[in-house]
Amino acid sequence: MGIFLDIKKAFDCVDHNILFKKLDNLGIKNNKLDWFKSYLCNRSQKVDINGKISESKNISIGVLQGSSLGPLLFLCFINDMPRSSLFFSLLFADDTACLAAHSDIDVLYNMVNVELQKIACWFKTNKLSVNVSKTKYIHFHYKHKRVDLTNYKVYYNDNEPGNVQDQTRIFELSRIYDANPNFEDKYYKYLGILVDESLTFNAHLSYISTKLCRSLYILNKAKNTLPKSTLKNVYFALIHPHLLYCMSITACTTKKNIDKLYKAQKKAIKIINNNPNNKSSKEIFKNMRILPFPQIAKLQQLLFMHSVYYEYCPRSFVNNFALKREGRHDHDLRNLNNFNLPFPRSESFKRLPPYSFIQNWNDLEESKLYANRYTFKNSVTENMLNDLYA
Repeated sequence: MGIFLDIKKAFDCVDHNILFKKLDNLGIKNNKLDWFKSYLCNRSQKVDINGKISESKNISIGVLQGSSLGPLLFLCFINDMPRSSLFFSLLFADDTACLAAHSDIDVLYNMVNVELQKIACWFKTNKLSVNVSKTKYIHFHYKHKRVDLTNYKVYYNDNEPGNVQDQTRIFELSRIYDANPNFEDKYYKYLGILVDESLTFNAHLSYISTKLCRSLYILNKAKNTLPKSTLKNVYFALIHPHLLYCMSITACTTKKNIDKLYKAQKKAIKIINNNPNNKSSKEIFKNMRILPFPQIAKLQQLLFMHSVYYEYCPRSFVNNFALKREGRHDHDLRNLNNFNLPFPRSESFKRLPPYSFIQNWNDLEESKLYANRYTFKNSVTENMLNDLYA
């Protein structure tokens, strides 16, 4: 299960006194701490309504939005939140997600409600508040697996544990699911990705496809007035970023979804080249030094596995991938630099990261020996472009 918390006015509600205590615990002391106090304290603001200006009031809460220190100070403020519960918490500025898993559905929901009350206590202690109407949760499951959740609810309990429970401070959270009559609750937008209960990414890739169609219209209108080099820049400004963003994960979808975006990409490069129908798209891709969409997704997956192999990935991924050489045999094996590939339980499992990422890495040849990320990326890209004619 994933719980996606919406924090009310997160940057504007950071209490300065609590922040200073947390900075002190992080090792920022003496003159350095005084510098931050001088930076945040003794600020004031006025409000202008219809030309009438209020009196000046001192500000004792909030970090400056738009500044380089604003997000950093907020991260220092919220960094200890994961220690308040057993959730696996993901923090990206004020976008907070909590994950929990269990094989028994009764235990899962009981655990989530208990741990979510601990999260509520943390927010109250730190003088932050959660917008419960915008806080959602998703019960993840396989697409064709029927899950009856009629009698299961998730609550945001703002009461202190062990005290008398005030029912007015207990809020039922909305669930994201495909059959939800409310269209906005069929998926949740987290860090720009539309997440659904089966992780099919159908809604997200349809959304990206719609954006690409708008960009294709602009590109088509400009093809008669702009030179080819400028049209290529337009492609990298309006189309390529959508194909690149988080595609190592969202590309673990059906071939139908991948082909939809690949088709839009081929239209774009043909527009740039004045629609040469007598040329194959592979030839155009190679001449323009642009990878086709399936290869873009594969490259992003290989770059992630490169970070795992050479141990510069986030620490939370370190123990998720095991090399064949690690503690299983006393003698040398072939392909010692490969990762253990799990047994695929279904065809859909082969598309998921625990299988597809490892398989793509194991199939790689000499390029995986490049420890430098930039050299590795160039080598893999060059090989993929050369393979377009193979």
